[in-house]
Amino acid sequence: MDRRYSGLTKRFHPVALVVLFTCAVSLGVLEKEPAPKAPDVALAAAHTHNYKVLDTNIHGVEDKGTPAQPNPNPIGKVVSQLTTDTAIDVALLQEVCENQFTALDNEPSLSSWNWAFAPRSPSPRFPGSHLDICPAGAAYGNVVGSKFPINNPTVTELFQGPSYYADCNQSPACHTDYPMLCVDLGVGHSHGPSSVAACSVHLMAGWNEASPGPEVRPYMTNLIRTTLGTRIANAQSVILGGDFNMGPLYPEMSQIYDLTTAHAFGGPGQFHEGDQLDTGTPKRSAEATATDGFLYPCGAGKGGPRVNKFDYVFFSGNRTPGGTAPAYPDRLDSIVVENNCSDHEVVLAKATVEFD
Repeated sequence: MDRRYSGLTKRFHPVALVVLFTCAVSLGVLEKEPAPKAPDVALAAAHTHNYKVLDTNIHGVEDKGTPAQPNPNPIGKVVSQLTTDTAIDVALLQEVCENQFTALDNEPSLSSWNWAFAPRSPSPRFPGSHLDICPAGAAYGNVVGSKFPINNPTVTELFQGPSYYADCNQSPACHTDYPMLCVDLGVGHSHGPSSVAACSVHLMAGWNEASPGPEVRPYMTNLIRTTLGTRIANAQSVILGGDFNMGPLYPEMSQIYDLTTAHAFGGPGQFHEGDQLDTGTPKRSAEATATDGFLYPCGAGKGGPRVNKFDYVFFSGNRTPGGTAPAYPDRLDSIVVENNCSDHEVVLAKATVEFD
């Protein structure tokens, strides 16, 4: 398989990009026992760091421009947010065409930012269909950006073609892979230059046989939990964001949330969501982040009202206690910002990360 992991840009100095190919042959067997969880308590922290994260799907189905002249609008919202809100430290982007990534990386107003790109295969995606959203020859995938240096980029294939699930042979959605792109952030404090990781994911869409996300997403979320559980067990703080293509109460989201579906702490997941304290009581918030339609063309108006929560920013509980409001009023927070350039809004989340 042709793998074109291109995140080695002029500001992303030559570093080996490690690709972890999983070897599972069936989605019917999931690991039953969660990895050991680090205690979710307020640490006797010698120091804390506040991180603000932007997450969004850049594209939706949009005017894709050409390889030489990409439509600036889908990335324009991101550029505007990052240049206006200078407190943002990390950007997690999904549905990014390679030419858009190049334009973002070459954006003069973001010259201090560092970027990594993990394309999906095949590329181009399904020529002639509504999923053919990138210019000819341009790859499509996930991006992680940061004001901090980016180190040790790693891609974990959450799903790789129909061999992972036999019934996928009839579904176009299954004839592509789904990378989870993670990088270490060179934050440079005394706990070590790799003490924080940032990861972007995009899970399979669909709620029926045409795109069998319900059958595939439990496998994908389990693999996210076990893969990132290793980082957490090694005392790393993990920021996880992206398009999960399902609401917060779906059973497979319990692989991610520490909160149970009954909104109690102690579930199998190891993450707190930026939005979970907005009501004053810990809860899997259902604030919608995606519209019920696409935009034609960018900026011409919303494709429909926000009706689904698909987009999330999570912080690992080993370094960011979930707390209860008002005890942790500034430690977890999230807002949704209108984005007229995609069927997904912009999610801005912030958290306090504690180090001993």
